[in-house]
Amino acid sequence: MKLTPHFSLEEFCASETALREGIDNTPPPEVVANLARLAKLLEKVRVVLKRPMRITSGYRCAALNARIGGSKTSAHLDGRAADFICPDFGTPYAVAKKIAAARLGYDQMIHEYGRWVHIAVPRLNEFEGRGVWYWASALEAKMCVQSEVVIVGGGNSAGQAAVFLSQYASKVHMIVRGPGLAASMSRYLIDRIAASPGIDLHVNTELTRLDGDANARLAKVSWRNTRTGDEITSPMRNLFLFVGADPETRWLEGSGVALDRQGFVITGRADERDGTARGSLETSVRGIFAVGDVRSGSVKRVGGAIGEGAAAVALIHQHLST
Repeated sequence: MKLTPHFSLEEFCASETALREGIDNTPPPEVVANLARLAKLLEKVRVVLKRPMRITSGYRCAALNARIGGSKTSAHLDGRAADFICPDFGTPYAVAKKIAAARLGYDQMIHEYGRWVHIAVPRLNEFEGRGVWYWASALEAKMCVQSEVVIVGGGNSAGQAAVFLSQYASKVHMIVRGPGLAASMSRYLIDRIAASPGIDLHVNTELTRLDGDANARLAKVSWRNTRTGDEITSPMRNLFLFVGADPETRWLEGSGVALDRQGFVITGRADERDGTARGSLETSVRGIFAVGDVRSGSVKRVGGAIGEGAAAVALIHQHLST
């Protein structure tokens, strides 16, 4: 069964261990739907690598996962992850570096033991507005009263949210990929977090799995310490993400509009060809303007985007009149 032009259901379910030991690794319909999403992600990876790939491990039923010693919270269990190699491109490390630079929308990518690359599709979109939040206002705080919550991120926004939510939640778990907060957060926030008995800081840690209930609301969150390998799964109704943003600007490729290294639109820079000046909101293509979060160097706030949008309207009228 073809899931996408280059990937089939059979290759995601193939397993020598399952075949040898008589384990039925047939996926249920909901897993097939996840595998279809995964195949679409791998099609994007294939475009980046410009080479065919070979799936070494895809879906694993519970019996197969237990037999090979897989994690009980593995994304392979619900068809959201695959391990693969691409020998024609290079080593797994080279493959992982290339994918990381492409800003694809994956949940997790791991270069595992120099032998393969592990990639997983996210479940965040399933729980957006149902337990996954990208802000922490008084409305969300009321839903967290006397319950545990998770915050992901190590910047000032994450720190401010942790301090704020600790006034309502019974416990705030703060998950940070790095070894600490000093490189990314203001000292006054670090001190307040350290002084708060209601905030537990988990460094060198990453999310590994989200699970929902019968009503498709977030019910459990799993995270793992990348140094020790220890994994925790905890009942959790609210997860707050403050990890920055990936600009949706791939559609601008080939347009002449200049982007910075992170993919944000550059404005206000003089034309490199003739040195002519650009307005503060004008892109490298005269007459095209950028405002809000997508603009390189913007403040990434709703109020700022509104103000820039209003200013851009005047600039557009000015451009059309000349």
